[in-house]
Amino acid sequence: MVATMPVPDHPSSVLVELTDLSPERSTAIDLRSSKPLSLSPPVVEVDACDVREGRNQMVMDHLDCVERFVRKYVHRGVSPDDLRQTAMLALVEAAERFDPDHGSEFRSFASATIDGTIKRYFRDRTWNVRPPRATQELHLRVRNAEERLSQELGHRPTMEQFAAHLDTGMDSLLEAMEAGMAYGAVPVEMSAPDCDGEAFEPYWMGEADRGFAQVEAREVLHDAIEKLGDRDQEVIRLRFVERLSQREIGDRLGMTQSYLSRVLRRALANLRAEIGEIYESVA
Repeated sequence: MVATMPVPDHPSSVLVELTDLSPERSTAIDLRSSKPLSLSPPVVEVDACDVREGRNQMVMDHLDCVERFVRKYVHRGVSPDDLRQTAMLALVEAAERFDPDHGSEFRSFASATIDGTIKRYFRDRTWNVRPPRATQELHLRVRNAEERLSQELGHRPTMEQFAAHLDTGMDSLLEAMEAGMAYGAVPVEMSAPDCDGEAFEPYWMGEADRGFAQVEAREVLHDAIEKLGDRDQEVIRLRFVERLSQREIGDRLGMTQSYLSRVLRRALANLRAEIGEIYESVA
């Protein structure tokens, strides 16, 4: 049953409301077009500043979540400052991604985000020697299971109990446990206790071998000497290899000491020039 209101003489500016007896249904009709009009709800504009302030307040209200995870992972070899920075970034990310329509509380959502971010940080950033990813993840599962099984069993679990709890083979379990030694590295400079329990001075396990530079210099000098004449090469050999004096060299080669001195100076000058050209060509 439909009730109709009387229509005035000027229908161009009038809407007639047709209403059936059920109060929840109503339709407005334009008398000129006879087409239903869309009665959309008003659009609510949200200020971006209000959104940002709300997100910042949400982060400030849940800083205790950050400190809780810092205390949880502080004994894993990473400084508290690095852990706190990683957790703070995760908390901000959780505030940006949180959707209350999904039905979960923000604290639960933020805790899961922070925990997952810190675990990925340990997996990707803190291994000095990185084993395969599957081995890393199994190693973390072993560490988590050790505490849980120790509380349940009253003692440290055996390898068989670890394998049964984690549903993995013995070989994979041993590989994951050995991977923990790759988490940190022994520094090259280290101290070792002596028989009295006192520490030695730090020592280096290796050092730069100066022989490499000497070999290179010897090869350069050999190439330069080969470019000298036979007489100059002989003078250089007698003076610097056999360590003869200029008088002894002059007597052996039949030269006066003054003439031998000029020959030696010219040969050394040629060597210096040749060695300089060799180094310039290498550079």
